[in-house]
Amino acid sequence: MTIKAGTILYNQENSLIGLVFREKHKDISFPKGHLEDNESLEDAAVRETREETGRDCKLVKRLDSLFYTTKKGEDVELAMFLAMDLGPYNEVSPDPEICVWVDIENVSKILSYDNLKEYFLSIKEQIK
Repeated sequence: MTIKAGTILYNQENSLIGLVFREKHKDISFPKGHLEDNESLEDAAVRETREETGRDCKLVKRLDSLFYTTKKGEDVELAMFLAMDLGPYNEVSPDPEICVWVDIENVSKILSYDNLKEYFLSIKEQIK
């Protein structure tokens, strides 16, 4: 099983959730990705969020993991964290995605994958 880490990036000032639009895949998802060698789940979640959204964040709490199988048959455990948005990150990502800010009530409508929609609906109350 592959372990990945990601965040629900929350901007408390305007109550918006930061999602990632990936041009390459034409999809919208949460910031997430693989762990690098000897990297903790927490460090990976923050790094992936910075790389994919260009935003710095502070992890607030661990959420339930999401389990799924990719189109290539890879079984994945996605460790998710609630993260508070701290604003723009100073360094430019080598492969930036587009950060899309969405009202918390519309997140499940805009996500590209049903498993992410279901997951968000199951944890939404923990964010409010």
